[in-house]
Amino acid sequence: MVATTTPHSDVRDLGSGILNAKNAVDGVTSVGIADDYKQPPIGVSIRVHPNPMRLGTRILIDSADEQPASVSVLDLSGRLVRGLEPRFLGQGVNELRWDGLDSRGRSVGEGVYFLVVRTGNAVTAHKMMVLH
Repeated sequence: MVATTTPHSDVRDLGSGILNAKNAVDGVTSVGIADDYKQPPIGVSIRVHPNPMRLGTRILIDSADEQPASVSVLDLSGRLVRGLEPRFLGQGVNELRWDGLDSRGRSVGEGVYFLVVRTGNAVTAHKMMVLH
């Protein structure tokens, strides 16, 4: 079943292949399963210890499958503080360390940072706190 709409309708993906099509003209809503539904991108789960950190932290990224990834530390404004390895995640738990330094080797200031892992179309973030 495919949700059908008029040219003036709003179509949203509600996840799991379910589409919500709402006609903007008359308010009629129809729901169906997309015929071309594909498995969503494989995400990851992130654990950070210690958090808050003082001198560095251990990062565990659990991946359901082998997949290319980018791992970055961002500040509160979304600016890149430092990119971390690996560029490819193996299946299972992948361990990384962040020493609390930026890309120029300087110690970052106290505050909140985000570890961001991008895999395919999925983005997973974890909040980290740095204390001195």
